[in-house]
Amino acid sequence: QNQMAKDYPHETSKTLMQVVMGKEIGAGKFRVFQARSIDQKETFAVKLFPTTQSARSIYLHEKKIHSKLNHKNIIKYRHSSNIMTKDFNYDAILTEFAPYGNFYEIVVNRGLQNEKLIRTYFQQLVQGVEYLHRQNIGHLDLKLDNLLLGDDFELKIADFDQSQELTSTTMRARGTAFYRAPEILERNCKNFKAADVYSMGIILFAFKASNFPFYEEQDQGSYKLVHYDLFMQDKEAFWQEKAADKKNKSFFSEEFIELINGMLEKDVNKRFSIEDIKKSRWYNGSTFTKEELKRNMERISERLLFMKFSRKD
Repeated sequence: QNQMAKDYPHETSKTLMQVVMGKEIGAGKFRVFQARSIDQKETFAVKLFPTTQSARSIYLHEKKIHSKLNHKNIIKYRHSSNIMTKDFNYDAILTEFAPYGNFYEIVVNRGLQNEKLIRTYFQQLVQGVEYLHRQNIGHLDLKLDNLLLGDDFELKIADFDQSQELTSTTMRARGTAFYRAPEILERNCKNFKAADVYSMGIILFAFKASNFPFYEEQDQGSYKLVHYDLFMQDKEAFWQEKAADKKNKSFFSEEFIELINGMLEKDVNKRFSIEDIKKSRWYNGSTFTKEELKRNMERISERLLFMKFSRKD
């Protein structure tokens, strides 16, 4: 365990509970630790926010949004509190702990090669995002790292620090490179639902291909999407190129291509809605039952764990 984990006995506010901090499990903009209650009846993920003015503003924003959410495909909000150590003072959000990590490592290690498995998880993603939109929330930072695997191997959407109400008139989110919609990149996003759909399209492509359809490149102080012009101007050529990368002309089915084309459309008025996605041919294909999903993911998790330890050796 790192020094931070060793030095944290650590108490949340007296109205909540005492927790013991464990290993660090996330190090993005804010550090995330595994923690357990003193009575060891529950394990949490704890996201720490330094008590600076800017970080506290983000903490309060995320707390306000996340605390209202309750859906099987949204990581569960548990508590918010203040965590004190011998050296620092943090605001903290405690959430459900997802024991199997996030989808990034699964995807980059080609863990989702079965189309039925891909569709099962994509449907769970759609259900979670549809719920968010019904709650008047746009996530605005959907990415593999923010999709977690719960203890039942269900997909869980996490991290709401960039989320905004759909009725917001000022765009504050910046998204994440490779996943964010063109209108977020251009700082001209007015339809947060459509921006989420675009990110979901990138995620679906990554589920299938284990890479991204487009890449961001800085050009004279601004960013542009590489290969996106080809996609918009000649979709047939774009998909031929992507299939050639896989050395398999039939790697992407007609139904899959049709869905991705609709989700990644630049014109937000023509881009697929959640309703369009749910009506698409590919979306309505076969999926795994809960028991089948568990069996498949147990095998995949074991393989990925073996690969991880083999690399260490």
